[in-house]
Amino acid sequence: MYPADVARQAGVARRPLEAVTADLDSEHGVWGAALLGECVVRTVGAYTVPVETTVWLGTVITVATMVFAFMVSGRVGAVPMARMIAQAVPAERTADAAR
Repeated sequence: MYPADVARQAGVARRPLEAVTADLDSEHGVWGAALLGECVVRTVGAYTVPVETTVWLGTVITVATMVFAFMVSGRVGAVPMARMIAQAVPAERTADAAR
């Protein structure tokens, strides 16, 4: 039996994949912008900063980009995730009550 069939028999409301990915597209945009920004900073640094500085600065840029993207995407992604959980909990309780 497929997972979708099990969910349907249990009465669990399933959202189409497009709806889930549409909620999370903004989070992907945050990571795309952060990594593109990192590329630009590294490229500019490669041509303007001495090699010795570029070596250690690369790690600093990577860590700063990751921290920035984690913080921003956490804020951007938390709202859609909370909405998905709020929709799933009543459906799960209804399915449990029907058993």
